[in-house]
Amino acid sequence: MKMKLAASAIIKAEKRGEIAITPFIERNVNGCTVDLRLSANFRRYELKGGRPLELREDFDYAKFTRPFTVDGKRGIEIPPGGTVLAQTIERVTLPRNIAGTIEGRSRFARAFLEVHSTASTIHPGSDNVQVLEIINNNRVPVILYPGHRICQVSFQRLEGAGNYRGDFKRQKRV
Repeated sequence: MKMKLAASAIIKAEKRGEIAITPFIERNVNGCTVDLRLSANFRRYELKGGRPLELREDFDYAKFTRPFTVDGKRGIEIPPGGTVLAQTIERVTLPRNIAGTIEGRSRFARAFLEVHSTASTIHPGSDNVQVLEIINNNRVPVILYPGHRICQVSFQRLEGAGNYRGDFKRQKRV
């Protein structure tokens, strides 16, 4: 039986070292989630000649994207329909019996900004920064700034233990 952790349980689990959110800012815990902040590290797809992406099992997004950082004062402008890969400032470390789920925050959803398109699960045993697949569904450009509390993560205790063995288990950069 999965059980979602409430704010008090998240704080206790973090203080006991059961989960780690680095850096941990207690005021970013609210209800049953922890807000995570946008870093200055991004990647953008650069496809030439309208070439399609072949999404095979060995697909490596890094071969088709360019990493860049943004100035905190100027931010990053995402055009209508634009996409960007971003990462959180915080690193999330989970034991084998707790999983996490990333969701966007309401203020961004109401501006038609998707913070993650499909990959919302933080697997048990993960120890990484969170990569966000941001899509601007608005009809106007949006500007985002590093340090914004852009998404929230909730945690669920699992029945039994699992261990993530995927490529991104210890990812440190988008």
